[in-house]
Amino acid sequence: MPERISKEGFLDYSLGRKTFRVLVKSRGGYRLVLARDTRKLREILWRAQEAFLLAFPLALAVASVGGWLVSGYALRPVRAIAAAAEKISPHALHGRVEVPSDDPDLARLAQILNEMWERIEKAFVQEQRLTADASHELRTPLTILRNQLEAALAEAGGRQSSEEEVFLCLLEQVKRLSTITDNLLFLSQAECGQIRIRRERIAWSVMVAEVAEDARLLAGPAGLSVAASVAPGLCVYGDGDLLMRMLWNLTDNAVKYNADGGFAWITLSEDGPWIVLSIANTGPTIEAGDQAEIFRRFYRTQAAREGRARGSGLGLSLCREIVAAHQGEIRYDSPSEGWNRFTVWLPKGGSEEFASPSIRQAVACSSAAARPGA
Repeated sequence: MPERISKEGFLDYSLGRKTFRVLVKSRGGYRLVLARDTRKLREILWRAQEAFLLAFPLALAVASVGGWLVSGYALRPVRAIAAAAEKISPHALHGRVEVPSDDPDLARLAQILNEMWERIEKAFVQEQRLTADASHELRTPLTILRNQLEAALAEAGGRQSSEEEVFLCLLEQVKRLSTITDNLLFLSQAECGQIRIRRERIAWSVMVAEVAEDARLLAGPAGLSVAASVAPGLCVYGDGDLLMRMLWNLTDNAVKYNADGGFAWITLSEDGPWIVLSIANTGPTIEAGDQAEIFRRFYRTQAAREGRARGSGLGLSLCREIVAAHQGEIRYDSPSEGWNRFTVWLPKGGSEEFASPSIRQAVACSSAAARPGA
C-alpha cells in the first residue's frame, strides 16, 4: 500500500489517468480503505460550470432589462412630478402637480409641492398687484404736481429767482418719479403677461442710426466719442415705441456709465434669421458676481451706486422685458478689458413667424459680431 494511503482520512489518489477519492479508517487492528472514481463527478461539475458561463450573460441581460423596466415603472410618478414642475414659471404659476393615488409617499410629496406653489403664486400675485396699484395711484398726483410746477414756471416768464430754481429742481424730481412709476407699471404688466405689442414693420436700421446720431450730441459735452456701424435696410416687426424705449435705455447707459474721454460703439448687423444690435462702451467692466443680477429690478452695481450717474435700476429690467416680448434675447459680455457690451438679438419676419428662438446657436455664430474696434 502506498505510504499516502496509510494515513487516515480523506485524500485524492491518482492512478494512471484516473483519480480516486479515498477514505482510510483504522480500528481494532483492522484498516478499511474505500475508493471512488471521481471522473463522473468532475464531468458533472464541468457541465455545471459550462451551463453557468453560458447562462450568466443571458441572466445578466434579463436582470438588467427587468430592473430597468421595474425602476422605470416605479419612477414614472416622479418623472411626471418633475415634468409638471418644469412647466411652472413666473408667467405660469397656476400649474400644479397631479397627485398619484397608488403611492402615499409620492402623494404626500405632490401635495406639499402644490401647497408650496400655491403660496408662491399668492405672494407673487400680491406683489404684482401692489406694484401695479401703487404705480396707478402715484401717476395721478405726480401728473398734477408736474402740471402745477410747469404752470408756475410759465408764469414766472423766465425771471431768475430762487423760487424758480426750486421749481426747476422739483420739476426734475417729479419727472424722475414719473419715469420710475411708468417703468414699474410696465414691468408689472410684463410679469403678468399683459403687454400689448403693436406689430408693425419697423425700419430698425433707420431708428438705430437716428439714436446713434442723437447719442453723439448727448455725449459731446462729456467729451465722449460715439461711432456707429449700421447695416442699411434692416427691418423688424414689433412695437416701435417699445423698441425705441429699449434702444434709448441701452444708449443712455453707454453714455452715462462711460469713462472720462471714453468711447461708445453702436453696431447693427444681420446674422441668419437674426438682427443683432450691439452697444458697447468703455469703462469699468461689470463684475462676474453682478452680471447675473443686472437685469433684476432695482439692482445697481456698487460702481453705479458710487458713481456720478443717477439711475433707478429699472432700465435693464425694462429692456429685458421688451426684448422678450419680441421673442428675442439680450445679453451682457465684456469683449475685452475695459469694455462693456450689451447685445440684442431680434428675429426677422412677421409676427406670425415668431417662434421660440434657438438663441444659443445664434450667440455662438455671432459672438464676434459688433466687436469694439473691429
